[in-house]
Amino acid sequence: MANLDHDPGERGNGVRLDGKRALIIGASSGIGYAVAKAYAEYGAEVTILADDAGITRAAESILALTGNPVTPLQCDITDRGRLHQVLASLERIDILVQNAGFERLTPLQDEDPAIEDTFRKIIDVNLLGAYYVTRELIARIPDGGRI
Repeated sequence: MANLDHDPGERGNGVRLDGKRALIIGASSGIGYAVAKAYAEYGAEVTILADDAGITRAAESILALTGNPVTPLQCDITDRGRLHQVLASLERIDILVQNAGFERLTPLQDEDPAIEDTFRKIIDVNLLGAYYVTRELIARIPDGGRI
């Protein structure tokens, strides 16, 4: 990814994403936030989604830094019913970035039942959540769209 500390115009690559709609999953902080900020800098219509309230602050921050509005959506991507409701407002997505992730240590020799619960959550978010989002949106990604 390009250096996000510079104005896209300074890079000299001429890339613009005006008119493209990007949805970044897991964008309240870290890599997802940086990707969303970069897409906003390049002119994309950006929507960001995460399960925590920080998603609203992330959208406000990107707006302040880039001047481009960002739509925040708060949703647990493992809740298929809620995910369907939240994503219903999105008519078309040209770019889908699956960045949601959950990680914790799950020692195999630890017999604490909580370890299996943690492992299940990792699978639910990192694998099934990405599957549910893609499945929900696939019909709204036009030819030439990217996941």
